Amino acid sequence: MSNELSADEIALYDRQLRVWGAEGQTHLKNSRILLLNFTSLGCEIIKNLILAGVGSVEIYDSDTVKEQDFSAGNFFLSESELAKSKVDQAIIDRVRDLNPRVNVTARDEPILWEEHKNMEYFRRFNLIIANNLSYEETVKLNAITREAGIALYLTVNHGIYGLAFNDLLINVSTYVDFKNPLARVVGPISRNSEIVKVEKFYDEESEKFKERFTVKSQYKPFIDTYTSSAFANLTKRKRKNVSELLSLFLSNLQTPTSDPTELISKANELQTKLQLNPLSEQTINTTVPSFLEQQGTEIAPVSAIMGGALAQDIINFISKKVEPMDNLMIFDGVNYSMPVYEM
Repeated sequence: MSNELSADEIALYDRQLRVWGAEGQTHLKNSRILLLNFTSLGCEIIKNLILAGVGSVEIYDSDTVKEQDFSAGNFFLSESELAKSKVDQAIIDRVRDLNPRVNVTARDEPILWEEHKNMEYFRRFNLIIANNLSYEETVKLNAITREAGIALYLTVNHGIYGLAFNDLLINVSTYVDFKNPLARVVGPISRNSEIVKVEKFYDEESEKFKERFTVKSQYKPFIDTYTSSAFANLTKRKRKNVSELLSLFLSNLQTPTSDPTELISKANELQTKLQLNPLSEQTINTTVPSFLEQQGTEIAPVSAIMGGALAQDIINFISKKVEPMDNLMIFDGVNYSMPVYEM
């Protein structure tokens, strides 16, 4: 596969080339992506990435098609494939039909984590998207991606609630944007990011001054979210506004339960560790029962919204045209919010 865009590809991707340019599209073309677990959210993310023109996608899922997959919104599946492999040849052919220029492959055997300590398999990819892993699998995978230098996106879904996390290691990217009223300067811009270079120039096409600036971001591994000091210096008002779904998701992932009392206890322990307030009565009386009732389920509209947002964030990261999120997002379908926390 050529690293450069062909004339046909330039014509095919004309509209998006106007957004992230030929260099960004070339980065997409050279990307090698692994999707672990072909969930409803996973299919939405992959659909958008394939249509955008990534280089290759491998879908890894050892599960079979179940009735709940149809209501969850995995539109690549049909009822005739009930009880068949989720990566059956007919299903993968439908994925390929989205964009024949993208190399789509699949594997359906269970992942044997211990056999992949040599990294040979995972090193084939430069980005991994993992959906609904257990806590143990999440920690093992993140250790693998860190050792191998692979970017990682993680997602967890519980009905109208969702969590997404990324570990992009040390990401150094250069961006171009219009000059701010206050010029960007070299130095820290957040807890984990700093501008390391700034160059002002006049853009003749727009007839405006722009800035070319390089940002270095040091991402944290998933395990660090449980001991993060991200909220330590928040004001009382800002601390109150941190979504309590954060602690519900992290606590339930680490110690899965269907008991509301246990979940509340574990979540409050984590709230204390993160220097946040105890769970509110609203969360205890309303959100916790709703969260537990929906855990392990997927809803098509939520998958579509989160899938679109995460696919765009992945494109931002790969194309190096817009700064990706840093680094944990909560989707709250009740309050119609999607806050991002720099953990």
